[in-house]
Amino acid sequence: MKKNILSIITVSIILAAAIYGGIKAFRDQPGDVFIEGNDPNLPCLELYTSGQATTPQLALFAAIRQGDLRGLFNLKIILWKNPDELLSLVLAGKGDLWIGHTDGFALARLRNAPVRMLVFSSFNKFYIISSETENWNDLNGRTVAYTPAGSPAVGLINIISERTSAKLNLVPYQGRELELLLLSGKVKTAIIPEPLVSLILSKSSNMKIIANVEDLFCRTTGTPGKIPVAGIAVNRFTAQKYPEKIAMLQQIIIRRSEMLNKKGIDAAGYFPPYFEKYIPAHIVRLSLERETISARRPEDLEQELFLYLGIIHPDLFNKKSAHVMKDFIWRQ
Repeated sequence: MKKNILSIITVSIILAAAIYGGIKAFRDQPGDVFIEGNDPNLPCLELYTSGQATTPQLALFAAIRQGDLRGLFNLKIILWKNPDELLSLVLAGKGDLWIGHTDGFALARLRNAPVRMLVFSSFNKFYIISSETENWNDLNGRTVAYTPAGSPAVGLINIISERTSAKLNLVPYQGRELELLLLSGKVKTAIIPEPLVSLILSKSSNMKIIANVEDLFCRTTGTPGKIPVAGIAVNRFTAQKYPEKIAMLQQIIIRRSEMLNKKGIDAAGYFPPYFEKYIPAHIVRLSLERETISARRPEDLEQELFLYLGIIHPDLFNKKSAHVMKDFIWRQ
């Protein structure tokens, strides 16, 4: 009996070590700071982002790599830990630029945060993966994990469930905990974003993609166009102080995204090397097999934006809040 217990413990330790070795790079170190640019004659803007984000910030970092920001400003890049921390930063007006989920920025704006959407840069980011089924309707009545906490995919899934036969019991997990549970097989089905999807699929042959959440939402609800789930926001006071520079930044990001879109997975080469410890380069390439690099002006997707917000938060985004949200989109 003792030998059996010892064997189980040994196998568990080996499994944990193997899993940890595969995912240890896929973790932010909150508070890590990186500097881009050292011109003392230029302003230094604070950018809060995640070292695990791919398409939302890839065009920006390509612009940095190509020198497009020279003469505009220097950047101090600071990592946020989770969406709740980002929300706190935005509400406090701490920082000049933020990269995160659109609905989080919108909720902050409802609470009078000085946040304006500058660019939408992520549209098809969330996926349902499973090792127990390949059919969405088979998930009816099952418990499905998700990450991160506050994921915009939850609102979309709730609407999808209301209009289909699949009723899910959604349970939130911390990112690193869910990674371990999925790779060990203790959790069978989850709703997660890229590039975590690519990481899990690269480590587990049992996991399969059931559906892209945004596509499933559009098919189920008849919603036209793309859903702007994430992007880059600017502090209102920063935009007022440097309107020409912010306008140029918007144009640069959009132009770079068009160039990167033609490169496909090779666009991963523009990801900053100092983010390698958070996302391995090969995982970025794998994620770009599914993600589309596209940066759009928010005013060009204004209808899609407010349709999306009104569907996932109907009690918050309606005619009563229109006077607050009318300036949520940055315009020069």
